Amino acid sequence: MFDKQAADELKQIDRALGAVSGIEVDSTGDVITIEFEDGARYILNSHRAARQIWFAAELAAAHYSRNDAGAWIDTRGGGELWARIAEVLGNKLGRDVKLR
Repeated sequence: MFDKQAADELKQIDRALGAVSGIEVDSTGDVITIEFEDGARYILNSHRAARQIWFAAELAAAHYSRNDAGAWIDTRGGGELWARIAEVLGNKLGRDVKLR
């Protein structure tokens, strides 16, 4: 069940990232790499053993678990995955980024 849920979520994120200008997106299996013109890279991946999606960006990493409502929530900070991705991309690109 987890593998399908995580794969579906990553596919949706990959599609949404494809519409964001100023980044290159590479998706391989359960890993999405987001690369910027300055060479910076952010990584999203599923982590089967922990049953989480991990997001590494700006020298920080967060681990997201799926809640009963189907949202992926940061296990430490409580933020939602899609909102966090949009926030850090927006900070890096210097503009608002909408993924949904």
